[in-house]
Amino acid sequence: MTLKNSTNNEKLGWSSDPNTPKDVLVELFKDGNSEVRHMVAMNSNTPENILRDSIKDKDWYVRCGVAHNTKASADILVIIFEQEKSLKSPNMWVMKALYHNANFPEFAKRVLETLYGDLVL
Repeated sequence: MTLKNSTNNEKLGWSSDPNTPKDVLVELFKDGNSEVRHMVAMNSNTPENILRDSIKDKDWYVRCGVAHNTKASADILVIIFEQEKSLKSPNMWVMKALYHNANFPEFAKRVLETLYGDLVL
């Protein structure tokens, strides 16, 4: 599999496949297409260091992928929440994804409900 000459559809397929090797996911995360990075961020096989890098992505769609990831740790999810809170206008889709992720801590859900209930409820 060579990523250099791959089509966007091939990259999307690999980035969403939980059987894609971690080293390939690392390379796919470097792609300029935010859809590919989003799918890598959602992938349950993505290494934690890439999930942490995904948090910093300027594209909300990529951060939303991490917030949806069923393997993302509570720590990573809380960091995304803190980052979104610090924005002038937190992204509704990221907040909803965090709220519905089973790994998002209960205390953080209560804070999210209090501050942004209108976005998630």
